[in-house]
Amino acid sequence: MQPRPYEVATDYILLSVPLLALFEDGSSMSFSTQDLIKILDNELKAIWRGERQVLSCEERLNSPAIAKALNLRQVNKVFAFQDFQRQIHDYQQEHHVSGIIWRELTCQGQTLTVPELHNKLIPVEGDKQTLMAAKSEIFDFWKEKTQDMVFFLEDSQTTTTAEYADYLLLRADWVELDIGIKDFYLGLCWGDPTKYRYRWARPSSGRDRITATPKETDR
Repeated sequence: MQPRPYEVATDYILLSVPLLALFEDGSSMSFSTQDLIKILDNELKAIWRGERQVLSCEERLNSPAIAKALNLRQVNKVFAFQDFQRQIHDYQQEHHVSGIIWRELTCQGQTLTVPELHNKLIPVEGDKQTLMAAKSEIFDFWKEKTQDMVFFLEDSQTTTTAEYADYLLLRADWVELDIGIKDFYLGLCWGDPTKYRYRWARPSSGRDRITATPKETDR
């Protein structure tokens, strides 16, 4: 299968020339974290429109039986995005483009700006330190807003205490905070920022999550 005039073939995937040119034209132009997020979002849309193809989809599955059982069009799209995302990650590392984005949390008229790793990017040198530097401020915000609430451990759904959250903080490298309509969700994280969400990464990397919710009488 030959690429159309406006496409360039790599070993695995057909990418449009403008996207490849971002990484191969040798220019001094640099891209920010937000630029890379936009590029990834645009490429993902193109992939789901069927405008990208992986040339070795069946070979990658390494099993004719599995290949027959799966929808190869959908698998093709997954491989296509993984390939392009890998190029973005290589660019991040080479040009030291942070994977950190900043998000605003607002509660009771108070706004806190928190760093977090974007789910389509990787951390580069210094990103984990950025997460760690915000640990105390985020945890203090959590404690202030969750006074007199009931606390639950996410894994077991058992009740716990604010004092136990203090204990978990001791081993956490950084913390995450999400705010619902009434509830607060605290993640106490450690280890590798690319692996901490996965159970198989424990004990070297991991995350404990605590939910703070109003007492029944306050609902």
